[in-house]
Amino acid sequence: MTQSRINSDAINRLNSIETSPFNASAEWVASLPTRYITEMYRQKCGVDILAAFGNVGEIHLYECEATGMGFWRPTSVAGDENFYRILSAAWPNYYRTERWEYSHVRKILRSSMKVLEVGSGRGYFLKSIEGSVADALGLELNQEAISTKATTFDVHAKVIEEVAELQPASFDVVCSFQVIEHVPDPARFIESCLASLKPGGLLILSTPNHDFPFLRAHGDAFDLPPHHLNYFTVDVYLRIAKHYGLDVMCIRCEPRVFEFDPVTEHTRNSLPYRLARRGMGALMNRVYTHLAEPGPNILAVLMKNPLR
Repeated sequence: MTQSRINSDAINRLNSIETSPFNASAEWVASLPTRYITEMYRQKCGVDILAAFGNVGEIHLYECEATGMGFWRPTSVAGDENFYRILSAAWPNYYRTERWEYSHVRKILRSSMKVLEVGSGRGYFLKSIEGSVADALGLELNQEAISTKATTFDVHAKVIEEVAELQPASFDVVCSFQVIEHVPDPARFIESCLASLKPGGLLILSTPNHDFPFLRAHGDAFDLPPHHLNYFTVDVYLRIAKHYGLDVMCIRCEPRVFEFDPVTEHTRNSLPYRLARRGMGALMNRVYTHLAEPGPNILAVLMKNPLR
């Protein structure tokens, strides 16, 4: 491909009009060839995901002008049930038994509450709140995860849009952990969650934090399609809350933890290295806390207007 052709393609993308999921205009940010992403997945977990892209040779990242959310197009590259079955088999503890955000959410819940979790996986969060809430329901599209669920609460193979239609204004809390970044239409997802909530109910979302420098550099295969389609930051959540007239109860970032680069086994086992690691780790974690260095995940707790 000639340089003039490359420049022409870039200009065409910049001049193209893309509408964001929030029905706002969007600006082109970047493009990546799908073969490059396929190689990233192969190196990370030994999985060949080229078939998930079909005949799409290049994907494009845009930023919504209304919310600041980044999103990839085309939506046809979103992972399907087979993709997640293969990925969860290749990556140990893909469905986490415990997450940083779970403990914060458990403190919010009350015994009178009815909870809906969207994208419950094997139901580890639901299991952790058994006996703490009046009732709970999980939604999950991975049939294998449902068949091996860890919770006694029901988990149904339904999407949130179905529940919003069949059970409107029925739940005190709708929560979804590390899910909305996967869905092709996050605006419809949020709107369906809100429709399922009682007035004054809580919408609780957690996602990767795209202010985390490692993710912003597209350094992780899992932070790219077919896995992640949407990018969130604290500012994005604040703008989404304003867009839907939601009250922000709290937005927390997971604290960043200092990590050392890999070293040889000889160095790792040496006393000087162990002493330096202990002291440097403690010092850098204090620095990160003092400077509010962004961590890898965000938890947002938003309240639906009591009058709606």
